[in-house]
Amino acid sequence: MTEQLLRRGRVRRAWLGVGGATASLARRIANHHGLSNGSGVRVRSVEPGSPAAAAGIETGDLMVLIDDQLVTGVDRLQQLLDHHRIGRASDMTFLRRAREITSSIIARERGRAG
Repeated sequence: MTEQLLRRGRVRRAWLGVGGATASLARRIANHHGLSNGSGVRVRSVEPGSPAAAAGIETGDLMVLIDDQLVTGVDRLQQLLDHHRIGRASDMTFLRRAREITSSIIARERGRAG
């Protein structure tokens, strides 16, 4: 991050176009899907035309993995959305009504149209 500030004068972040909140995951659902996390990110909004919309993510989905890395909450998702994910396909796994769905998502740079 410091290197980005020195080189570019700013820190580049990946953007998916979702608003969400940390939400608990029922133990039986986590066990059923082989997940070790007890929480994820509940999607509260999806911006039209965003990478999340293109990937088929909907309001109410619970994001639990990105490229096989646990998404345990909003803070963890922000950590995972670093500059390395910009313009690169990632596998996003989310639960929709207890059904597991994995979709490819290509994050854009925050603050940049694309």
